[in-house]
Amino acid sequence: MKPDELVAKYLPPDVAVKWRKKDWAPAHAIVHPRTKKRRMYSPYPDEPFKALVFLHEVAHFQMNQFNHKRPNYEEEYEAEIMAMAIWRVEGHRVPRAYLTEAKRYVRECIQTQRKKNVKYVYRGRVVKFKPHILRWARK
Repeated sequence: MKPDELVAKYLPPDVAVKWRKKDWAPAHAIVHPRTKKRRMYSPYPDEPFKALVFLHEVAHFQMNQFNHKRPNYEEEYEAEIMAMAIWRVEGHRVPRAYLTEAKRYVRECIQTQRKKNVKYVYRGRVVKFKPHILRWARK
């Protein structure tokens, strides 16, 4: 699939996108708290890795992950899984480099959450982290 087709198919119509020109520039999705304008910063999806980063940010909008009622690591994990699922539906293999980076990023989010020492109820018991996410993010 060509980059323009990927953008047309998956970018929500009310989201303004600013393409990052530098590979090292961070990608993120935001909703302005006052104006409610939705904006995404992403690399242009002209390579598989960049396309998956783009789909990851799109996933945040598709799952409406902007109320911050759930832990950040959980939202990032779900966005990674959705981005890779979309990529596979489009008939592509997920590059090992992307999967490795996705897991590293979720581990980083878990470490940040550990510092906050937050606990919540999951399937009737008090836990700090969802076990399936911890298993997925292992090296």
